[in-house]
Amino acid sequence: RLLTKMFSNHLQKKLTTLSTLTDLTISLDGWTDNSGNSLYSFMALKENQEIVLDILDLLADHHTGNFLKDKLKEVLSINGIKILSIIACVTDNPSNIAKVCMGVSVYEQGFRYCLSLSETARPKYPEIENITIKNIISDRYHFANNDALTKVIKPIVDAIGRLESNDSTLADIFKELINIHQQISQLEVPINGLKAHALAIISKRAREFDSDIFFIALFLSPPHKFLAISRKMSGDKIIRASLELAKTWNFKKIDTSLLFKDLLSYKNNDPPFDTPFKSSSQSLRSYWSEFTGNAPLLHRFAMKVLVIVLHGASCERLFSSLGLIKSKIRNRLTPDNLSILGQLRNELKKTVHIKENSNKTVTEFSTYNKARPTGF
Repeated sequence: RLLTKMFSNHLQKKLTTLSTLTDLTISLDGWTDNSGNSLYSFMALKENQEIVLDILDLLADHHTGNFLKDKLKEVLSINGIKILSIIACVTDNPSNIAKVCMGVSVYEQGFRYCLSLSETARPKYPEIENITIKNIISDRYHFANNDALTKVIKPIVDAIGRLESNDSTLADIFKELINIHQQISQLEVPINGLKAHALAIISKRAREFDSDIFFIALFLSPPHKFLAISRKMSGDKIIRASLELAKTWNFKKIDTSLLFKDLLSYKNNDPPFDTPFKSSSQSLRSYWSEFTGNAPLLHRFAMKVLVIVLHGASCERLFSSLGLIKSKIRNRLTPDNLSILGQLRNELKKTVHIKENSNKTVTEFSTYNKARPTGF
């Protein structure tokens, strides 16, 4: 009864919160629990807000694109979210686990011990039968090569971590790709062809982000707007793409005309766009949120672009918490109960985080008062 009451209160609070939000990013991802249930999470994201719309068990269904689209529409309808309140949808494709190679060389002795066990303690450790793998592991240069591979992969892993933060924007994708390319280019890599191969892969990956929205986002970053203008996307083409996007977001005709003028002024560094960032640490979101120049349409458009959440890390974190709730020991939870517990846990976690930040602010203010000189 307590759980039911808590969940009922949670649903009412969630519906109230969602009714006030616009410019949402919808995130969708799937996960299989340790009972074999195929669970899909649907989340609404906006900057630092992560709201679980629903967690459904779709084991008995075929996960086709049309089926998932219909399910998404059902979830949005139940939660009172109108299509016009959504500006983007993000799903997470299976990614290569680059971290598997990180730090392997640190454990060389332990790794060799496990290898010897596989050849001696056969009842517990089956023998590695693949001769090629044996030869690779026994090669003295194997772990030295791992060190080289780690150096190449580290900039990529670091970039992924930054892009999955709550402060990241679509503009950061090209910034990070450029940063990765520069860092790898400066490395001394002893393995012949590895650096060239890595740089080729990074360039290939960059070409996958050739949609207009990514160039628009980079263009809206004042220090990088001329970097966005390239052979692929001229300045005029970026402006036309921006106007098309504004039309998709239901900007009125007169608003689109004013946006066109603002974009031209911004491109040409005309006032009020001739002032630089306040500091190198200033975020792109804070620049546009604090922008006070006479360009309300560009301000509105930029905030819409930059509020888009570019990753599905929220769903992955949710699944990690579900894995803690439903373990091998607690394996009798039904998908419905797991969904309820997952949503409540996410809500309580958010509440605790808010209280911690509030207490931190109070503590800092108290410390300031104690340290403040008298007479002020």
